[in-house]
Amino acid sequence: MKIPNPSDIEKVLEKINEIAKKSATGDYIYRGSLSIMKKSLQASIARLLESKRCPLISHVLGYLEKHHRISIETIYNDLHGFIRRSAHAELLKGFACQRKAKESETDQEKHEHCENAIKHYTKALKLKDDYAIAYNNRGNAYREKGEVDWAIQNLDKAIELNPEYATAYFNRGGAWLHLRDWQKAKDDLTPAKDMGINIVASFHTDYKSVEDFEAKHEVKLPEDLAALLREE
Repeated sequence: MKIPNPSDIEKVLEKINEIAKKSATGDYIYRGSLSIMKKSLQASIARLLESKRCPLISHVLGYLEKHHRISIETIYNDLHGFIRRSAHAELLKGFACQRKAKESETDQEKHEHCENAIKHYTKALKLKDDYAIAYNNRGNAYREKGEVDWAIQNLDKAIELNPEYATAYFNRGGAWLHLRDWQKAKDDLTPAKDMGINIVASFHTDYKSVEDFEAKHEVKLPEDLAALLREE
C-alpha cells in the first residue's frame, strides 16, 4: 500500500476533528471514523488489530496517540460501542415491525411486517453475532410468518447462547406446539415455567384458551400438556 504524504493525513484528521466538534456523538465519530468508513465495522477492527501490517492505519494511529492521546485500545472499545448501539437500533426496528404485524388486519400486511422484522434482526446479528435476543425475536417473526422450522433454528441458537433464556424456551415450546410435537413442547414449556415465565398468561396473548388453540389448529392436546397451559 502506498503511504500517503503526512500533510495529507494531517488535513484529513483536521477535517474529521472539525466534523466531530459539530456532532452530538463527536467522540465516536472522531475516534472511530477512519475505521468506520471501511466497508465493514468488523473488518475495520481486524485491520486495526493488525495495524503493523497497514502503513496508513499505522500512521493515523501514531498521530492519534501522539497528538490526542487516543490509543488503539480506545478506538477498539469505541468501535465495539458503536457496534452494540447499531445492533440495538436494528433490534428495536425489528420489534416495531413485529408489533405492526400483530396489529395487521390482513395476512398480507402481517407477512410484510414479519419480513421487515426479520431483515432488521438479521442486520443486528451481522453486527453482533452473539445477540441472543435478536435470535429469539427473529425466531418469533419466523413463527408468526408460518416458517416454524426456521423459527426453531433461531430459538435453538438463542438458547445455545444463553441456556437460562426462559423466554426463548417458552417461544420454542410454542413452535413445537405448532408442529404438534407434544413432548418437545412440554420439555420446553416446563423449564420456561420453572424459570419464572407465566406460561399461561403468555399463551393467552395468542389464544383465549386451550380449547381455542385446539379449535383453530384442529388438534387435541394431551391432558398433561393442556393442564400445563390452563389457569390453575
